[in-house]
Amino acid sequence: MINQLRLAGSALKSYLTNPATIKEIGKQVATEATLGTAIQQIAPRLVGAAPSQSLASSLGTNVLNSAVSAPLEGAMRTVGIPGVVARPVSSMLGTAGLYHAQQGMGGQRPIDPEPHQAGNVSLDQYRQLQAMQMEAENQSYKNQIALAYAKNYNFPTRIVHSNPSADLSTLQGALNQKVSY
Repeated sequence: MINQLRLAGSALKSYLTNPATIKEIGKQVATEATLGTAIQQIAPRLVGAAPSQSLASSLGTNVLNSAVSAPLEGAMRTVGIPGVVARPVSSMLGTAGLYHAQQGMGGQRPIDPEPHQAGNVSLDQYRQLQAMQMEAENQSYKNQIALAYAKNYNFPTRIVHSNPSADLSTLQGALNQKVSY
């Protein structure tokens, strides 16, 4: 038995330190997380119900579950446990690990509301929003008109038309009065 544990230990060491193993675990985690999330999101919608978790929450749960169960499954297969047993056991251990991790973080994560479950805007709120938008638009128009008026307006000036030659002849006529009878 001790000899079998030593052999299992060396097999696990070679399994966990192999770069190809890391790539394989990454692919397996990505595949399982994608499929699990798709099933959790699509299956309830097919029967007309809302999913129990939001898409982001569902994806996070599936990634964590797969990240725990995939290495466990590979390690079990490496030490000689058949795949028929290794897969369900590692899946259960992954779920248990996820549950304990969530309990350590303060319980279940809150469920984000789906868009169709979000509160509807009341008619009064809609009218207030319209009124605010209309007031902002009116103020914008008033500002544009005031700016155009300021650019184009010239203050009135007093314009005096004078004829310098007429002024000079009037002055000469006053100085050189020729009286004719």
